Amino acid sequence: TDANNDGIADGTPNAITGIPSSAGTGVGVPTDTDGNVGENLPNFLDADADDDGCSDANEYYGNNTADGGDGGQYGSDPAAVNANGTVTAASYPATGADIDGGGTADYVDITGDDPDADGTANACDLDDDNDGNPDASDPNPLVPSAVADSATAMVGMSATIDILTNDDFLPDNSGTAGSDIYISDAGTGTGVGIISFDENTGELIYTPALIEGGMSVTIDYTVCNDLTGDGPTLDDVCATATVTILVAMGPDADMDGIPD
Repeated sequence: TDANNDGIADGTPNAITGIPSSAGTGVGVPTDTDGNVGENLPNFLDADADDDGCSDANEYYGNNTADGGDGGQYGSDPAAVNANGTVTAASYPATGADIDGGGTADYVDITGDDPDADGTANACDLDDDNDGNPDASDPNPLVPSAVADSATAMVGMSATIDILTNDDFLPDNSGTAGSDIYISDAGTGTGVGIISFDENTGELIYTPALIEGGMSVTIDYTVCNDLTGDGPTLDDVCATATVTILVAMGPDADMDGIPD
């Protein structure tokens, strides 16, 4: 047992073995999560117990700077410790971060701590969902999301509609590293006018058809982040949303039913 959660078993240490009384005879074979033969370190001596390239300190606290950026102990190495061996600057929550909620703390989870499968555990991943928007500014850091929009337009006249402002994805003019978006017509909307997209500004440009006057039409768009710069492929991260456009007839001075 460890009632005070200090990382040391409770009770009086055995004079010969040094094992505290509450720990019985100790652990015969210390746990080695990664089973790394070359390293061959049990978890309690391994700064990256699951060998995923993200330190245990970062994963336990769910913070990519918990290890001070040097990939080892909590804070800067060597970490200052108390008399009982605990790190002075660290808090000791009973359980570590568990990003997938699977019941296994991330620092010893070899399967569930990298939901976007990009090879970087979430605790060390600056863009957990790979949508090109860094976690620090992404309102939905774990799920790439696009949100519905509404706008107005006039028959025969192009309307420019900002569709990315309320999405997780960033327009190309943001210049954000890791963000390279493209936008396409999903083909499932009701609009039959002229559709185009400006990926640089994140805008939809729509020119309604004459028959759409007085109607409400929809454009379904898909926005993707091109992860490898090779154009549209299955490995890209995408989301789809709907733009609802109320189309007005526009002025008709000669009242012939055709907008001027």
